[in-house]
Amino acid sequence: MIRHLKLPDKLDLFHILQFAHKIDRIGKTDEVVVELGRTRHFPPFSMLFLAAKFLELKEANPDLKITAVGGEEHTYPGHMGFFKAIGVPIGMDIGEAPGSARYLPIRALYREDLKRQDRYAELGDLIQKHADEIAEMVSRDASHKTDLFNALSYSLREIIRNAFEHSECDRVLYCGQYWPMSSKVEVSILDRGIGIRQSLGTNPNFRYGTDKQALEMSLLPSVSGKTHLPARSETWGNSGYGLYMTSRLCRHGGNFVIASGNAAIGLSKTLEKKNFNTSLQGTAVRMNIDTLEIGSVEARLEQFRKEAPQIAKTHLGRAPRNPSYMSMLLRKDFRS
Repeated sequence: MIRHLKLPDKLDLFHILQFAHKIDRIGKTDEVVVELGRTRHFPPFSMLFLAAKFLELKEANPDLKITAVGGEEHTYPGHMGFFKAIGVPIGMDIGEAPGSARYLPIRALYREDLKRQDRYAELGDLIQKHADEIAEMVSRDASHKTDLFNALSYSLREIIRNAFEHSECDRVLYCGQYWPMSSKVEVSILDRGIGIRQSLGTNPNFRYGTDKQALEMSLLPSVSGKTHLPARSETWGNSGYGLYMTSRLCRHGGNFVIASGNAAIGLSKTLEKKNFNTSLQGTAVRMNIDTLEIGSVEARLEQFRKEAPQIAKTHLGRAPRNPSYMSMLLRKDFRS
C-alpha cells in the first residue's frame, strides 16, 4: 500500500506540530510518498521535528520506503541533512555539511562519542566543551566573550545535559540558523528518549497525569526526576534548574518552545504562554534568541535565581531547593 503525504504550505511551529497527527494516522504501510510542494524555508525546529516523526513511522514499518517528490529542488534541507535523516537518498548525510557562521546543519551527538573523548571526565564537562563548539560557530565569537556566545553555550549545555541525564537516550540531534539582517538565532535540539512526563515520573514527587502538566511543571525551579536521589556528582548535580533557567533566558531575548508527548508549550517575553497539541516520542526544544536583546547573561541568571523562591512558592506551594553549583555558572566562570 502506498500512502501520499503532503507537507503543509507553512512550515511554522503551529502547522508542523499539528502535522504530526497526519503522520500518526498513516499506520501500517509499505511506502510513503512525501509531496514537498513549493520550495520554501525549512526552519531548524521543523526539520528536526519532521525527522523524528518519520523515524517513528519507520520503526512502526521496518521495511518502509519513503520518497520525497520535489526533493532535488529543495536544496536547503537537502544540504542540511534533512532528507538523509528521514531515509531519502537526497543531499548530504547528517553531519556531512561543514556549516558556516550562518547555519549549523543537522548533527548527531552520541553519548558514547562524548565518553570516548575522555573516559575519566564527567559527562557534564564533556557536554560543556561540545556546547562551546556549537556556540562559537553560531555566534561567530572565537573569543567566547559575547553575550550571544554565553547565552548559547549555557543553554545548549543545559538542554543537552537534560537529554542525556533524564531521557535515557543515547543520541541527540541538533541544528541551527543565524539571520544577521534581523539579528535572530534559532537553535533546536531533539532527543527520542522517554519524554518529559515519564522522566519526571521517576521522582514520586513529580508524577503528572498529562504531558501538558508535566511540561508546565518542568519549567519551574527545582522540578526534576532526580532531585530525590543522592547526588552522583559534587559539581554536576541535578537540582531541576536547567529548563527553568534556559527557558527564561531565551524568553528574555526571544522565545522558547518545548514539545514532548502530546503537548507543546511556547513562551516569549511579550506574549502569554501558548499551548499546542501535537505528538512526539521524546523531547524537542527550540531556542530563538534576539542578539540585540539578550543583554548580560550573568546578570539574567542571577535575577532568575533570586526570583525562583517566589515562583516555586506560587506554583509548587513550597520553597525550591538551591540550584546546583554549575547551573549558575557560565563557561568562563567554569574555566576559571
